[in-house]
Amino acid sequence: MKHGFFDSVTGNKSSSRLIGFIVIIASLIFVQEILWFGREDIIQAAISGGTIFLTIAAPAMAFLFAQKKNEIKTEEKSSQKQ
Repeated sequence: MKHGFFDSVTGNKSSSRLIGFIVIIASLIFVQEILWFGREDIIQAAISGGTIFLTIAAPAMAFLFAQKKNEIKTEEKSSQKQ
């Protein structure tokens, strides 16, 4: 069975993966803006960009990791019942 990037383990569309992707892309855009407008003091801009990326994207990535583990557990339990 072919699975896409935004599909769950069972092949269903996953809105949580789509939302996580959108959050990570939005945080990358924020970092780009910080680096662009802070180019006079690039060290401070890099620190600020890294901080905002970790603040916004890290919880989204942690949620996606936990969601994937739960999907795998659920798939294993359903395959054992059959």
